[in-house]
Amino acid sequence: MDISKELGENEQASEWEIPTPKNIFPRPCDWRKQEFINWTKLLSQGHVISNFEKDKISNNWIEHYRGIPHRKIIMALQLRANVYPTREFLATGRKDNQLKSCQHCGADTENCSRIISYCPAVQDARIKRHNYLCELLVKEAKKKEWVIFQEPLLRDDNNELYKSDLVFVKGDQALVVDITVRYESKSTSLADAATEKIKKYQH
Repeated sequence: MDISKELGENEQASEWEIPTPKNIFPRPCDWRKQEFINWTKLLSQGHVISNFEKDKISNNWIEHYRGIPHRKIIMALQLRANVYPTREFLATGRKDNQLKSCQHCGADTENCSRIISYCPAVQDARIKRHNYLCELLVKEAKKKEWVIFQEPLLRDDNNELYKSDLVFVKGDQALVVDITVRYESKSTSLADAATEKIKKYQH
């Protein structure tokens, strides 16, 4: 209501008729952002976690988790947060003589990177994971009507043998697909892997 219109030009509003001024309160901080920043500063749990911020591809499974068994969801979240109970993590903050070596292969440190990518004890699981990713790509390529060659044996001008995972062909275009799963030990881990593969098959 406009008080000036209700009152005459020569009349003044009383203290009871004057609208109460609106208080301008400071906006609360972006606590999610602040908590994420605090997370990245943690020595163990925050290791390279900044790679996943606002990454829709890497975080897709978190948003669409239905259908994944609870046990696997919990394990995946532990791995993402670097709190999976590896010997390295369990030794955090304890005495220097705390055992950190891999309990399967004897490597100096048992950490997430070790069990996901290197330990011989889980080699079969890594191969299974690799083949499953290949199957997913083949399925999608078929939908797009690509001709698919699986693990073709190719030789270069120096007669050196190459065996990529997949080659997709459509018309005069060919895509060489060589799958790799990397642990994001630094901010450029995935970019380095892509560069490595491009260099390998560029010729």
